[in-house]
Amino acid sequence: MKQKKAQKRISLAALSSPTIPEAIVYFLTTKRAENVGKRSLKLYEYHLGHFAEFAESEGISLIENVNSFVISAYLASVADNWKPSTCHIAFRTLRTFTYWYEDFTDGDYKSPCRKLHAPKIPKNKKPTVDVDDFRALLSGCIGKNAVRDKALLLFAFDSAMRKNEIRELNIENVNLITGRVEILHGKGDKFGITYVTAPTLRALRAYLKTRSVARGEGPLFATSTGTRLTIRGLSSILMRIQQRAGINVHGFHSFRRGFGTEFIRNGGDLSTLQKIYRHSDVSTTISYLGLTDDDITRAHNAASPVARL
Repeated sequence: MKQKKAQKRISLAALSSPTIPEAIVYFLTTKRAENVGKRSLKLYEYHLGHFAEFAESEGISLIENVNSFVISAYLASVADNWKPSTCHIAFRTLRTFTYWYEDFTDGDYKSPCRKLHAPKIPKNKKPTVDVDDFRALLSGCIGKNAVRDKALLLFAFDSAMRKNEIRELNIENVNLITGRVEILHGKGDKFGITYVTAPTLRALRAYLKTRSVARGEGPLFATSTGTRLTIRGLSSILMRIQQRAGINVHGFHSFRRGFGTEFIRNGGDLSTLQKIYRHSDVSTTISYLGLTDDDITRAHNAASPVARL
C-alpha cells in the first residue's frame, strides 16, 4: 500500500475528537518533544502511516473507533507479507500509540491493545560468534586495509556496540589508554559508556598511526580517503573479510550477541552484562545469549550448593 503522509499541522481544538491522521501528527509531535531518537520516530511514522491507510480503507476515520477487532484485522492483513518480527514491531507501535492516547484522554479512551497479545516470534537461535569463529575471521584481515580491518573487528567484538554506534564514533570518544568509550548517540539517541581491553587498544593505536590525518573530532574508523564509513561500507568490509576467511558470522550484531555469550561463559554476571548492553529489561539481555546445554551444565556444577557439601 502506498503511504499517505499525515497532515503536518492540525488545530489543537480539533483534538477533542481527532481523526487517526490528526492523532498521529500530535503523537509524533509529543515524541519529538520527549527527544525520542530519529530512528524510533521514523519507525513510528512508517507503521502508524501504514495502519492509517488500512483504517481508511475500512472506513474508520476516528481514533475512538479503533478497537481490538480493528487492530487484529490489521495485523492479520500484514501477516502474510511481513516477517513475524516486523508484525511484532507493528503491534508494539500501535500499543505505544494507543497507550499515549489513553493518557491524553485521561482514561476516557481505553487502549484496545490491553485486550490483545503481541504476535509471537519464533524462538529461533540467533546467530552468534564464538572465540574460535572470531580467530578464523581475523585471518581474513589481509591487504592494504588489514590493520584497519583487524582493529574494527576487535573493537566490534570487544565493545559489544551496535554497528551504527561504531560508525558514529569519533577518535576523541575513545580513551586510548584506559579503554573507556563514550557512546554519544546510542539506540534511542541515548548516551552510554562501554569499555574495550588492551588487545583492542593496541590494534586501534596501530591503525591510527597509519592515518595521515587522525584528529580527535575525526571518525574512529574511516575509508582510505579519511571519510566516515557508511553503514553499507561497514557491511561490505565484513563481507569481504568473511569471504577471505571462509566463514560467515551473519553481520555485526552477531559480535554483540557473541560478546554476551562469552562474557557469561568467562564468569561475568548478568547484571553487569545488562549494563554493558544498555538494556532497560534484563529479559532482552537474556535473549541475546547463545548458551548451550554444556554451558548450563558447567555453570550448575560450578555453582550448585550441593556440589560443595
